[in-house]
Amino acid sequence: MFWNMPPPFGVAGLSRHTLIDIDEAGIQLKYANRKHGKAPIGVEVIQNGLYGHRDKFTLICAIDTTGCLHYRFEKEAGTTIEIFNRFVGQVFNIYLPAHPPRRLMYDNLLSHLNPIVINTIHASDHDFIQRAPYNPRDGPIEYFFSMLPQELTHRMYKMKNDNDL
Repeated sequence: MFWNMPPPFGVAGLSRHTLIDIDEAGIQLKYANRKHGKAPIGVEVIQNGLYGHRDKFTLICAIDTTGCLHYRFEKEAGTTIEIFNRFVGQVFNIYLPAHPPRRLMYDNLLSHLNPIVINTIHASDHDFIQRAPYNPRDGPIEYFFSMLPQELTHRMYKMKNDNDL
């Protein structure tokens, strides 16, 4: 229904090139125990894990039809109103011209719906629309976030510190 209903409940009639999907994901590094890790058959893995802490990172990402527009990756838990508002402002002020007007799509996280964020969007002559959370068909960025754990797992051997991540 989201793709077949007109705004403000859907995106029917809007050019897909004007849509920007934004979402965030929490990444927590618990441990990497290489003693019981993956290795070719017959080869014992004896390297110690590179992480032994429980730090949490937050990734906020904005994508459109051309790919990733902007992202923020910080060592902090959660997305506050101030962080999300600053992110939205950077997307509009750094990466997008005021015209043609664009429409942000995001879920119903409280920091997304705050009047401060909505004012930032409207002050930039753009608009927003809510989509159902965790629905990959309605939120293309959910496909990106579903691939992220697999990509991190493939590259874990290269990560020795937070900067490598």
